[in-house]
Amino acid sequence: MSAVKPVLKYTNFTRLSEERLLFILQRRNEPAVRSRMINTAEIGVEEHLRFCASLREDKSRLYLLVSLDDWPKGVIDMTNIDYAAHTYEGGSYFFEHEGNFSSDAVKGCALVNLRLGLYYPTLYIRKNNVQALMFSMMKLKQELVGEDEEFYRLTNTYLDPDTPLHEHVRRDLEYLRGKYELVVEL
Repeated sequence: MSAVKPVLKYTNFTRLSEERLLFILQRRNEPAVRSRMINTAEIGVEEHLRFCASLREDKSRLYLLVSLDDWPKGVIDMTNIDYAAHTYEGGSYFFEHEGNFSSDAVKGCALVNLRLGLYYPTLYIRKNNVQALMFSMMKLKQELVGEDEEFYRLTNTYLDPDTPLHEHVRRDLEYLRGKYELVVEL
């Protein structure tokens, strides 16, 4: 008998209960999480709930709760989405860093990207977040294309099915399908 695999799930914020959205807000407002984000300000409850409600109509933004066996682990977002150009600005934050989970979660999000035809990410990484910079460059094949006083700007063609780098995506997803049951709820 084969072992039951853990479920790695990506759930659109628009499908989440208010209770779950408030849990995300509480974790997002923790100093250790906020300090690595573009917007480091604490966010209030009403502002957060208004923002989450606005996602129902705004197709240029997609926010996903990442959970493992229904336990919230983090958030992956795509903003400034341009479906015609297949571009977006990506971001993520995780509440807990256990083993390789955050790495697996970001790589597994390729399922969402491929389903939506979003192949060309731009990432902005705080200069003091060396761990995210190294992960993005080494594991996601991101290339440094610019910087300012606070952020590095990276991009790649890793997700484009018509480029040689896409082979890395195929292998990553094959590995992840062996390790997890992957679920996407858009």
